[in-house]
Amino acid sequence: MKVSSYMLACVLVVLLGLWLPMLTHAHYWESPGCHLVGYTKKVRIPGCRETKVQMNACRGFCQSYSYPSNLATLQNSDYTQIFTTHGSCCSIATTHDVNIRLQCLDNYEYVDTFKSAASCECSLCVIGD
Repeated sequence: MKVSSYMLACVLVVLLGLWLPMLTHAHYWESPGCHLVGYTKKVRIPGCRETKVQMNACRGFCQSYSYPSNLATLQNSDYTQIFTTHGSCCSIATTHDVNIRLQCLDNYEYVDTFKSAASCECSLCVIGD
């Protein structure tokens, strides 16, 4: 059986429509998943020399979904929990210390430690303070 040029063109258009959005992401963290990304943090302390420190954060997209609650869940909630939802958020899994030393006035040395992300994971979403 011979494949027509029209049919081949249609298949190519469909494939491009599926692959093009994946190929045009400007940053890798815009793709699904939870990714470690670097950034520069400016450290400013009055009376001290300013410095920049390389840090890491977590950024990305994790899976979330909802579905109609089962009968037991409906009964236990007095029929108020119509949907059951599972949400996961991109979070820091482990950290490492980033130590800084700033030279200040009167030969004072400011020393501090910041936590920086070492690894990331999709985990249960928690409402922050």
